[in-house]
Amino acid sequence: MDAEKDAGEDLACPSGRCREGAVLLGIMTAGGTLGYLSPVLPVDREFVARAERGGAADARFRFAEPCIRGGCGYWTGTACGLIDGILETDGLQDEGAEGRERLPKCGIRRTCRWFRQRGPQACRICPLVTRTS
Repeated sequence: MDAEKDAGEDLACPSGRCREGAVLLGIMTAGGTLGYLSPVLPVDREFVARAERGGAADARFRFAEPCIRGGCGYWTGTACGLIDGILETDGLQDEGAEGRERLPKCGIRRTCRWFRQRGPQACRICPLVTRTS
């Protein structure tokens, strides 16, 4: 991934936090996968307050925020190290048969940092990603 390739573009991080200005990407199901919302919903102060009353909002929902590149601890200088690490750990480096699976319907794919960087591989693992901190 060439950092200059997306210079000036507003890409979205699909591992955002529950805070005003983010968008609600989806709801975590009882089975531990993400149920996507399409279109995504804007997160306002009232949503944050209600979500936090129900416990750890980041464990129950997934949010997207603008990718802050160098302002993020996962930024490698040229790319998002989070999605690269997830794919490496999960062993999804090879397309194989999984490359033919239908991708989940996602409200941010067009501007998603992970999709821009890793393509369909990122989309296939994304429903399984949960935020732990």
